[in-house]
Amino acid sequence: MFDPDVHHRRSIRLQGYDYSRKGHYYVTICVLEKQCLLGEVTGGKMQLTALGKMIEATWLGLPAYHPGVQMDSHVVMPNHLHGIVVLSGEGRARRPAPTLGDVIKSFKSYTTKLSGITRLWQRNYFEHIIRNEDELNHCRRYMAANPSRWLS
Repeated sequence: MFDPDVHHRRSIRLQGYDYSRKGHYYVTICVLEKQCLLGEVTGGKMQLTALGKMIEATWLGLPAYHPGVQMDSHVVMPNHLHGIVVLSGEGRARRPAPTLGDVIKSFKSYTTKLSGITRLWQRNYFEHIIRNEDELNHCRRYMAANPSRWLS
């Protein structure tokens, strides 16, 4: 378990925030050492590798394994994934509502296992709590335009 006195790492999560709370969460998950394993951008369009296609299918399939989770916009890039996770804040019988961390952990674990790569993802992930419709639309526009801005 993480102990800040021993591990000397600063948490990037909002202290005291309940990450199972209803809302939209923008996340970025990076491939280990930012290796371009998921595809390439050609003419401003993302061309996924077989691994990239598996990553995308698994991302979109997360609601089947987590009660109260929906996926909004996303984009798989050559070395990372951006996506918006929507949590309802509700669980099922005898199962509490999943946290954002639960969803990302299972995604990273499952895709690593399916990939056959010992370590596919960087240790952490970036998240931003989307607070209003303007932020939500900004995140969606950013992801839609991401491939056209990619520099090899």
